[in-house]
Amino acid sequence: SATVGSRTLVAGYEEVPPGDSGRTHMHLEEDELLFVHRGELEVRLGDSTYRAATGASIFVPRRTWIHFRTVGQDTAGFLFVFNAPAFEKCLRALSAPAGQRYIPLRPAEMERVSKECHRVSKDR
Repeated sequence: SATVGSRTLVAGYEEVPPGDSGRTHMHLEEDELLFVHRGELEVRLGDSTYRAATGASIFVPRRTWIHFRTVGQDTAGFLFVFNAPAFEKCLRALSAPAGQRYIPLRPAEMERVSKECHRVSKDR
């Protein structure tokens, strides 16, 4: 919403090096769509585990536990789309532009950003 003005969608792209993973989490109010552009992911949705290679699409319904890990030798790159804006505020606060070092937020700053983010439950 901050860059293109959409009130109903947010999209982004993430690259995850071989062996790296995302924390187990669920989006409480948003559905998510992932499209694997490069590499291969092992994706756990709820109690099921899948392999998603280049070209695969993954639908993650709201309130579904998700965990992903890059498998193979290549960095995995994937497009993600959410059905409600706000998550981009979290991503901007919790990442750094390419080539720059990430500096973690102080607790008070994280508290402020968390109020602007969509609701996520972490670590099943």
